[in-house]
Amino acid sequence: MNYLTALIIGVIFVLLISFLWLRNRRYTFLDLPFLVLLTGTFILGRQFTILKFQIGSIPVFVTEFMLAAFIMLAFLKGRIINVFKRIPTGLGFVLFIYCGLGILYLFIGIISAKGMIVFRDIVFCIYPIFILITMLTVSNDKRLKYFISVMMVVAIMSTAYGVCKYFGLLPREIFSETKDFQPSLYYGFIVIFCVSFYSLVKKRKFLTILLLFVSFTLIILFKVRTAWIATLLAILFLTIVLKRQTIRIFLRVLPVALIGVLLILSTAKITTLQDLILEARGLLDWNAITAPAANVRWRLIVWKQMLQYGFEFPFIGHGFGVQPDFLIGQEVVKWSRGAIGLPTHTPHNHILTIFFKMGFIGVFLFLYVNLRIFFYGFRYVKRCKSEFNKSFLIACLGSFVCWHTTAFFFDAIESPTTNIFLWIILGLILSVVYIDKKNENPHLS
Repeated sequence: MNYLTALIIGVIFVLLISFLWLRNRRYTFLDLPFLVLLTGTFILGRQFTILKFQIGSIPVFVTEFMLAAFIMLAFLKGRIINVFKRIPTGLGFVLFIYCGLGILYLFIGIISAKGMIVFRDIVFCIYPIFILITMLTVSNDKRLKYFISVMMVVAIMSTAYGVCKYFGLLPREIFSETKDFQPSLYYGFIVIFCVSFYSLVKKRKFLTILLLFVSFTLIILFKVRTAWIATLLAILFLTIVLKRQTIRIFLRVLPVALIGVLLILSTAKITTLQDLILEARGLLDWNAITAPAANVRWRLIVWKQMLQYGFEFPFIGHGFGVQPDFLIGQEVVKWSRGAIGLPTHTPHNHILTIFFKMGFIGVFLFLYVNLRIFFYGFRYVKRCKSEFNKSFLIACLGSFVCWHTTAFFFDAIESPTTNIFLWIILGLILSVVYIDKKNENPHLS
């Protein structure tokens, strides 16, 4: 695909997204940078977020460009500061300290001439501002309901993209940069929201079940075991919170899902029990030692080495722009220290990654922000006055479980394509609680 063709497709795509968000006037042009980024990433994944242009020798990726555009517009309107009033007492201060520490490490990395690799680490200290951006964007009851309506259309487009990717229905260039674990995470979110909203859906019940079935099937087909675990743990969480509703939904969907999986397995030339056993052995080969992050033993080796590196500077970490080399069997797996975009190997664990870079202090601040928001939302579930808000909040909490489970086994924290969704989910939890409270008390600031 040449540059001109890609540019034309990109412009049409952005215009379509803009129309979706602006057509009911719930959102404005001020919100578009964030909404285009959210939608493009959810549909196309890394294929969208790696789009970039050059400022001198520095590559500026679409995520950072959209982030900067939104912040600039929000400051011009004087909105970015006011949102701090909606954050629970003490949480805003801890979030500020966490980001401030990261920005300090980023500055030290830049003046230490560690190269362009240091800019990879802005995901740790700059991306948390997506919490505030989400709260600014999804700021009232009407916006919240329109948000879920548009995201349902986006979910359909995302699953359609996944089907085309799996069956090779579009040119390979369109999928060349998409990693299977990233869309698998998004499909997990779709499953969670479909389950949470199932009882509220009246007119689109069939569409909800179909979307749930396709998303669940794609998670299986992409063969990302971490996505299987993350989705199952999120469903377990929903079962605890929603109880009978979750069980009832899956009893209805499961027979259809099994039939669909059997049909798909037949197209993949898995027609006998022996074929299925061989395929399962290939997926569950935990003992092979290989450089790709495809088995548990690989992770255990890398995690052990990551802990050893981390305890060299246990309280403050190694800082940003510093990456470890791993010894896998007889092979030394090195980080690429050149320009952004070269192949790298990561520890595939978000807690160990933060521990290595920011020490115990960074881990404490990160976990405090995340767990404080999660339990803030979890405790509020029973107090929700609106059933819609309650379902939305439960879906966000389930997505939180799904994201952290994925990040525990994959490099979700270091990839902009998946990192932004952690902070968006946290922002949505704070938003829906604020909106529900404001509906009860209109004078709430």
